[in-house]
Amino acid sequence: MPRPKSTVPRLLRKAERQAKYRARLQDAGRPEASQVDVAVAAATAKAVRWLFTGLKDGKIDERDSRRFLLDSIVADSARILVDSGCSQEEATAKLRSRLRSAGKPRLPPITS
Repeated sequence: MPRPKSTVPRLLRKAERQAKYRARLQDAGRPEASQVDVAVAAATAKAVRWLFTGLKDGKIDERDSRRFLLDSIVADSARILVDSGCSQEEATAKLRSRLRSAGKPRLPPITS
Protein backbone atom coordinates (compact mmCIF):
# COMPACT_ATOMS: atom_id res chain seq x y z
CA MET A 1 0.00 0.00 0.00
CA PRO A 2 1.48 3.38 -0.95
CA ARG A 3 2.52 5.71 1.79
CA PRO A 4 0.68 9.01 2.16
CA LYS A 5 2.49 11.98 0.61
CA SER A 6 4.62 13.91 3.03
CA THR A 7 4.27 17.62 3.58
CA VAL A 8 7.85 18.00 4.84
CA PRO A 9 9.77 20.11 2.27
CA ARG A 10 12.92 17.97 2.49
CA LEU A 11 10.94 14.80 1.80
CA LEU A 12 9.01 16.48 -1.03
CA ARG A 13 12.32 17.39 -2.73
CA LYS A 14 13.54 13.82 -2.31
CA ALA A 15 10.33 12.47 -3.86
CA GLU A 16 10.72 14.86 -6.80
CA ARG A 17 14.32 13.72 -7.37
CA GLN A 18 13.22 10.08 -7.24
CA ALA A 19 10.40 10.71 -9.72
CA LYS A 20 12.85 12.39 -12.14
CA TYR A 21 15.30 9.51 -11.74
CA ARG A 22 12.60 6.93 -12.48
CA ALA A 23 11.47 8.93 -15.51
CA ARG A 24 15.06 8.94 -16.84
CA LEU A 25 15.29 5.18 -16.33
CA GLN A 26 12.02 4.64 -18.14
CA ASP A 27 13.04 6.90 -21.03
CA ALA A 28 16.27 4.92 -21.42
CA GLY A 29 14.45 1.59 -21.20
CA ARG A 30 16.55 0.73 -18.13
CA PRO A 31 14.93 -1.40 -15.42
CA GLU A 32 15.14 -0.54 -11.75
CA ALA A 33 16.89 -3.01 -9.48
CA SER A 34 13.58 -4.08 -7.95
CA GLN A 35 12.22 -4.92 -11.41
CA VAL A 36 15.24 -7.13 -12.02
CA ASP A 37 14.77 -8.84 -8.66
CA VAL A 38 11.11 -9.57 -9.42
CA ALA A 39 11.98 -10.89 -12.90
CA VAL A 40 14.67 -13.20 -11.50
CA ALA A 41 12.26 -14.46 -8.82
CA ALA A 42 9.57 -15.18 -11.42
CA ALA A 43 12.03 -16.94 -13.73
CA THR A 44 13.40 -18.97 -10.82
CA ALA A 45 9.91 -20.05 -9.77
CA LYS A 46 9.20 -21.15 -13.35
CA ALA A 47 12.48 -23.08 -13.53
CA VAL A 48 11.95 -24.79 -10.18
CA ARG A 49 8.43 -25.79 -11.20
CA TRP A 50 9.83 -27.24 -14.45
CA LEU A 51 12.57 -29.09 -12.56
CA PHE A 52 10.32 -30.63 -9.91
CA THR A 53 7.75 -31.69 -12.47
CA GLY A 54 10.41 -33.29 -14.64
CA LEU A 55 12.15 -35.03 -11.75
CA LYS A 56 8.85 -36.36 -10.45
CA ASP A 57 7.95 -37.73 -13.89
CA GLY A 58 11.45 -39.13 -14.39
CA LYS A 59 11.98 -37.02 -17.52
CA ILE A 60 14.96 -35.04 -16.22
CA ASP A 61 18.37 -36.13 -15.00
CA GLU A 62 19.22 -33.76 -12.16
CA ARG A 63 22.92 -33.54 -13.06
CA ASP A 64 22.28 -32.66 -16.71
CA SER A 65 19.62 -30.08 -15.88
CA ARG A 66 21.72 -27.72 -13.72
CA ARG A 67 23.31 -25.74 -16.54
CA PHE A 68 20.06 -25.60 -18.51
CA LEU A 69 18.23 -24.45 -15.40
CA LEU A 70 20.62 -21.56 -14.78
CA ASP A 71 20.65 -20.56 -18.45
CA SER A 72 16.86 -20.55 -18.56
CA ILE A 73 16.57 -18.41 -15.40
CA VAL A 74 18.85 -15.76 -16.90
CA ALA A 75 17.15 -15.84 -20.32
CA ASP A 76 13.62 -15.82 -18.86
CA SER A 77 14.53 -12.94 -16.53
CA ALA A 78 15.71 -10.88 -19.49
CA ARG A 79 12.58 -11.77 -21.47
CA ILE A 80 10.34 -10.68 -18.58
CA LEU A 81 12.13 -7.32 -18.40
CA VAL A 82 11.93 -6.76 -22.16
CA ASP A 83 8.24 -7.71 -22.16
CA SER A 84 7.66 -5.09 -19.45
CA GLY A 85 9.05 -2.35 -21.69
CA CYS A 86 12.79 -2.35 -21.03
CA SER A 87 15.27 -2.41 -23.89
CA GLN A 88 17.14 -5.68 -24.45
CA GLU A 89 20.52 -4.03 -23.94
CA GLU A 90 19.58 -2.21 -20.74
CA ALA A 91 17.77 -5.24 -19.32
CA THR A 92 20.79 -7.45 -20.02
CA ALA A 93 23.23 -4.96 -18.50
CA LYS A 94 21.20 -4.45 -15.32
CA LEU A 95 20.53 -8.18 -14.99
CA ARG A 96 24.24 -8.94 -15.27
CA SER A 97 25.15 -6.26 -12.73
CA ARG A 98 22.58 -7.59 -10.24
CA LEU A 99 23.66 -11.22 -10.63
CA ARG A 100 27.42 -10.74 -10.91
CA SER A 101 29.65 -11.06 -7.90
CA ALA A 102 33.43 -11.03 -7.50
CA GLY A 103 35.13 -14.32 -8.19
CA LYS A 104 32.12 -15.93 -9.85
CA PRO A 105 32.24 -17.27 -13.41
CA ARG A 106 30.76 -15.16 -16.19
CA LEU A 107 27.04 -15.48 -16.81
CA PRO A 108 25.98 -17.32 -19.95
CA PRO A 109 25.04 -15.19 -22.97
CA ILE A 110 21.45 -14.00 -22.94
CA THR A 111 19.57 -14.86 -26.11
CA SER A 112 16.05 -13.95 -27.04
